[in-house]
Amino acid sequence: MHSVAVVREAVINVVRHAAAAAAVTVPIEVGYELVIEVVDDGVGIGCGPQRAPQHGGAGARVRGELTVRPGAPAGSRLSWRVPLR
Repeated sequence: MHSVAVVREAVINVVRHAAAAAAVTVPIEVGYELVIEVVDDGVGIGCGPQRAPQHGGAGARVRGELTVRPGAPAGSRLSWRVPLR
């Protein structure tokens, strides 16, 4: 159920902050891990004031590995990796 909350938070952030025309959510099973990526074509990270992660990002890191990096050629790419049990 945590994966639903992480994806929901990521998509809400795209809608609120990215000014994106499109976003894609991709779940991938890699060995004994689940990798979920949310990619958008919006303004990208680092284009405005930065804030410390709120509840969603902090909770995702506790349960797995969360990375957010610039997309190519624009936007952002969030990747969340968590072990399957």
